[in-house]
Amino acid sequence: FTPDGNEFNNTFKPIFSSGIDFYSFEMGIYNRWGELIFFTKDLNEGWEGTYGVDGQKAQNGTYTFLITYKTPQVDFRKTITGHVNLIR
Repeated sequence: FTPDGNEFNNTFKPIFSSGIDFYSFEMGIYNRWGELIFFTKDLNEGWEGTYGVDGQKAQNGTYTFLITYKTPQVDFRKTITGHVNLIR
């Protein structure tokens, strides 16, 4: 994604069409050293390519995401992991 201030691809967030309990959603973004640099429990909040309390810009590179959620039909947690490339 490209958080460069234009109107395209400024945030990274998953898109679910159905089958998720919105109250059990969690997403973490990790840098290459495994440090958690972004965390949210709000499905509508995406990562804007910043870290720290003062919102410093993260460097270009590849970051790991970890998403956990629960399906509403059964009490079963699912985990999705992957990589996202940040390009400014």
